[in-house]
Amino acid sequence: MSKGGRHRIFTEEQRKDRNRLAQAAFRARKSEYTTTLENTVVGLESIVKELQDSNRQTSSRADAAEAQCQLLEQQLQKLYQQLHSSLLENQQLLTALGEKQNMIFIDSESSVSLSPSLSSSCSTFVDPAEIIFT
Repeated sequence: MSKGGRHRIFTEEQRKDRNRLAQAAFRARKSEYTTTLENTVVGLESIVKELQDSNRQTSSRADAAEAQCQLLEQQLQKLYQQLHSSLLENQQLLTALGEKQNMIFIDSESSVSLSPSLSSSCSTFVDPAEIIFT
C-alpha cells in the first residue's frame, strides 16, 4: 500500500550529498556576493575620498577668489574716491581758468594805461575792471 504522498526516490545518503552540495554552492555564491560588495565599498570609499579632496580644493579656491574679490572691491572704491576728487579738482581748475580768461594780458607797449596800483606790474594778468582806457 502506498501512502497518498510522494515516494522517496533518493536514499538518505543521496539526500545528504545533495544537501551538502547545495549548501556548498550557496556558501560559494554568498562568499562571491560578499566579495563583490566589499570591492564596491572599497571603490565607493575611494570615490568619496577623491570627492572630499576635490571639495576641499574647490572650497580653498573659492575662499581665495572671495578674498581677491574683496580686495578688488576695496581698490575700486579707492579709485572711485580718487576719481571724485579729481573731478572736483578739475571743476575747480575749470572755474579758475574761466576767471583767468576774463583777465586781459597787458603788454608794456599797449596804449592802455593801468590804474596806479598796477602800473609797476606790466606784462601780467590783470582784472579788466582795473584797466583805464585813455
